[in-house]
Amino acid sequence: MFHRSRSPEPTVVLVHGAFADSTSWNDVARELRREGHPVVAVANPLRGLSGDAAYVREVLAGIEGPVVLVGHSYGGSVITAAAVGADNVRALVYVAAFIPDKGESALDLAARFPGGSLGEALRPTPVTLPDGSPGMEFTIDQAKFPHQFAADVPEGGAS
Repeated sequence: MFHRSRSPEPTVVLVHGAFADSTSWNDVARELRREGHPVVAVANPLRGLSGDAAYVREVLAGIEGPVVLVGHSYGGSVITAAAVGADNVRALVYVAAFIPDKGESALDLAARFPGGSLGEALRPTPVTLPDGSPGMEFTIDQAKFPHQFAADVPEGGAS
């Protein structure tokens, strides 16, 4: 995947968080493009921080010119790790995102502050990863989904 920008503007690379996909950036990408910014909305694989960051770093390597890397939620952890060694990244932008220090995880940060409810809303399911090793898939308990993931969406719109 090679993205060539003929614009003097940096390419804005949008990275979604957990429980979402790249279409969650559609409105933002449309507005940025309308303003003349080249945009790539990455399909974050959501398979673990190191693999997700490596994937985003590969996307970055295919972009000619400067990049502004934007992450939402867990995507903040991903862009923090993906930017390491990516010479074309000029800025990191965190949108309601986790900004972990070295050794911290998004789950650590979510549990650190009073009032957080992510941990109690998650439902783990054991899975086998592509390499054959055991892994864990997390979903949000459906009864807790509207409050946890879409509290700003009108009632009934987040079920």
